[in-house]
Amino acid sequence: KTHFTFGHTKGATSWTMEATENGKKYTVVFASSATTLDYAFVNNQKYPQIAEDFASTYATLKAIKADVFLSSHGGFFDLTEKAAQLRAGAKTNPFIDPQGFQRFVARMTRQFEEKLAAERAGKK
Repeated sequence: KTHFTFGHTKGATSWTMEATENGKKYTVVFASSATTLDYAFVNNQKYPQIAEDFASTYATLKAIKADVFLSSHGGFFDLTEKAAQLRAGAKTNPFIDPQGFQRFVARMTRQFEEKLAAERAGKK
């Protein structure tokens, strides 16, 4: 399933799909980057609806009930650490991490809201 997650770029897109491991179904999310970098949210002439797009993206991501979180950057979902756990013989699949996805969405949302509030208050 396609999820439009605009903001980081005007065409940013995330996807979900179902996967099965050991007879159990999991929802996998491939989340586009949701970082705000150095973007201007107030009076952005090149992308006037950027703040609204980011807000919509975080609402969209929050509504996804993912079991497995993958993304455009391994650091977002602890790729290196989880892969090392698998190589070390982890008893459970470390990529099955719904809390990790929820933490990512909460962190990105909080950073956006803080940055937007600062811009609206006239702080850069």
